[in-house]
Amino acid sequence: MILKKGIMRIVKIIMSVLLAMPMVVSCSRCSATMSSLSPKAEHQDVVSGQDVVLKAKPITGYFLKNTYSLARDTAFIVFQNRSSFDNAMGMARTMGLKPAEPDFTNDFVVAIALRPTVVQTDIILGKIEKVGDHDIFIHFELRKGNPLSYSMQPVMLFGFQKSENINGISFVSGGNIIQTIVVNRRSEATPKSTSDLLDNYTGHFLGTFPCADCSGIDVSLTLNRDYTYVLQRIYRGQGDGTPLVEKGKWTPSEDLTFVELGYDGKTDKSYYAFVDHNTLVKLDNEGKSIDSRLDYRLRRE
Repeated sequence: MILKKGIMRIVKIIMSVLLAMPMVVSCSRCSATMSSLSPKAEHQDVVSGQDVVLKAKPITGYFLKNTYSLARDTAFIVFQNRSSFDNAMGMARTMGLKPAEPDFTNDFVVAIALRPTVVQTDIILGKIEKVGDHDIFIHFELRKGNPLSYSMQPVMLFGFQKSENINGISFVSGGNIIQTIVVNRRSEATPKSTSDLLDNYTGHFLGTFPCADCSGIDVSLTLNRDYTYVLQRIYRGQGDGTPLVEKGKWTPSEDLTFVELGYDGKTDKSYYAFVDHNTLVKLDNEGKSIDSRLDYRLRRE
């Protein structure tokens, strides 16, 4: 009887070990998946075939200004310069310490930002991949938790090394591309040098922009060779038809693909990109393409 009980106890132990083995394998796989998405994971610059995994550089000590309007529930921002960064981000000083400056010369500086929410939401950064010579893919996940008694605004800010000839940065979640941001507008039709810009891309441009509360905005823009400009706007059906006139200074972007009006701070800044030497297209307040099918082009008179 004692021998029989001993045998039964050994059989139970063996069965327990066998049943536990699949659970150990399953948990091991789960842990690997979680660590690959963890923001604490070190993303090294590693070559995989022809693709390169880039290292993410967290940027801390900044917050998204409440005056900055997000166009989507989940917004993606690529900051090309300090001006666009300062327009969106504020500096949080802790114990009088100043946060480190983002490196706009050597890095792409990127923010993933959500609208305020009352549900605990974490932005989990995955791989940053350079695929081929011209495209970068940023993988991320939104992980939601419990309801909160207050409102929070999740923002993740980071940088990674710039590469030459990158045309677009795509944001990927769940295997799907959510949005692609064009970062290089250079083409055969854009200015080849500053002298080329001044000689062939300045002048007088006209167009009519869409308007939410009028039948259209007649726009006249003159870019002068001395880096001054005159911008006139007439809102159809409003007032007596007298144009709103704005005068100031313009400056070209570093890659000569667009101009910034009002860079001297005396007027509100606005941006226009060169489609070719006869055509300009209005950009948004961050110097990025306007996501619209409406016509925002100005054509040489």
